[in-house]
Amino acid sequence: MQKNTYARLGRLKLACFLVASVALLSLFGFTSPDRDSGGQIPALMLSYDVLHYDLQVTIDPTKKYLTGKNTITARSLSHLQIFQCHLDESLTVTAVTVNQKTTPFRQALGQIEVNLSIPISLGAEFKVTIEYAGHPVSSDNAPWKGGFVWQKTREGQPWIGVTCQGEGGDLWWPCKDDPADEPDRGMGIQVTAPKALKTLTNGRLLGYRENDDDTATSTWAVSYPINTYLVTLNIGPYEPVYDTYHGVNGTLSIPIIFWAVPEHLENAKTLTPQIANILRVLGRRFGEYPYVRDKFWIAETPYLGMEHQTIIAYGASFEDNSYGFDTILLHEIAHEWWGNHVTAADWADFWIPEGFATYAEALYTEETLGRAKYLEYMREIRSRILNRVPLVVGRKVPASKSYHPDVYNKGAFVLHNLRYLVGDDAFFDIIYRFATQPEYTNGNNIETKQFIDLCKNESGSYDWFWQRYLYQHKLPNWTLNRESMETGDQLVFRWDDEHFEMPVTIRINGRDTRYDPTAGVITLVVPHKAVVEIDPEGWLLAERS
Repeated sequence: MQKNTYARLGRLKLACFLVASVALLSLFGFTSPDRDSGGQIPALMLSYDVLHYDLQVTIDPTKKYLTGKNTITARSLSHLQIFQCHLDESLTVTAVTVNQKTTPFRQALGQIEVNLSIPISLGAEFKVTIEYAGHPVSSDNAPWKGGFVWQKTREGQPWIGVTCQGEGGDLWWPCKDDPADEPDRGMGIQVTAPKALKTLTNGRLLGYRENDDDTATSTWAVSYPINTYLVTLNIGPYEPVYDTYHGVNGTLSIPIIFWAVPEHLENAKTLTPQIANILRVLGRRFGEYPYVRDKFWIAETPYLGMEHQTIIAYGASFEDNSYGFDTILLHEIAHEWWGNHVTAADWADFWIPEGFATYAEALYTEETLGRAKYLEYMREIRSRILNRVPLVVGRKVPASKSYHPDVYNKGAFVLHNLRYLVGDDAFFDIIYRFATQPEYTNGNNIETKQFIDLCKNESGSYDWFWQRYLYQHKLPNWTLNRESMETGDQLVFRWDDEHFEMPVTIRINGRDTRYDPTAGVITLVVPHKAVVEIDPEGWLLAERS
């Protein structure tokens, strides 16, 4: 978050991150409608499936200029006579070839359109290469507004990052900006930048060469499907801090590298030892770290953070919260599972990546500090829920319409409440399956319905739960009436909807009992003057009328 915002947030306690996010979102919003990612994808772009991207870019930090070329390998899903893809209007296309043949094109309204002189038959593979150049969009409020961040280190050296979650990768490279279509065969990335600086990007490093013009070119391969907004560049005078992750079962040896700018190298050395434990704890709950073939790196960025696949962006204040971990660090690492490996096909389902990543913070707290601290962490999350709009607001919704603070906090608390409803064994089995089974991961982008169906298969149908918590913004309400009788006090607990079947734990004189409502009502008799507490541990996402 640059231009004063980064510096300001750097001084905040990381435990307040999501509170700060709420304030920033209300002030700045998230992306702009004319650069929205997702939503209704043009029909012509739905007529092909992306198989691979091969992106080559040259970055001139002095001129803030980009020269690039991207080859899109795709398979036709129909008889294709016109090819379309996205590219922001700040960049100008200079040439297009289709299957190595130069082809006329048209660029307008954020799209590139190519009339194919030789149509592509159904099921055929083809290649479109697009050359382009220009001054890419700059952001003074990353990551909430996408674009390049052209910052300098304390010593005056270039420090460059790019982030584009709300806008999609087409903000700086030509692609199909549809969150549902990741390249099945991964991606190649080649970056040329001043050789005095280090260039970091997604995937594993294949090669490096120095050029005669004081630049250097690095070549990288992304082995897995990757969403376009997860593709990034980090360029600066980076210095490494090393560690090793040995895996959930101690059988791996994955290098961990935290790339820091020189003035923060010592801070990075104090932060890095957390990483292996975070990976291990999350790996136990969600399956092993999903990008073993590529790498696990973190790059310090001149903005707060982002979940760029295999090169997590971290730009916070190197400060642990009161639970003993760095909130931004853990949250962005959790996105390697939730957002990167399990990716929403529709931004309408934003609550899945953000809610699960936020809930991962609470699970880490439980693993390291125990159940009481977990419940305390969830109470803090509960205090930040706004309930202004539903978590799921339709289908084929663009990023700017579906992104709001509750996708973090309410999304996490829905999972907390689901855990209470179905029990620990079923709950942890569900999220493990969701994070590991092929139909939900690694390019098979998902929708909320698939998660609901998985829950139904594992624990039964709770339609009333999903309808109330995902598709309505108002929380369930309850009342409690207490009437003195000769034999004791009669308690009548009542939900505001007789079809809402959420069980309720009631503590009577220090003893907890879980009750199932009948037509939304629980009736029982307790001793006179008994101390009665409803939901004493704070599992229910509900309010008293």
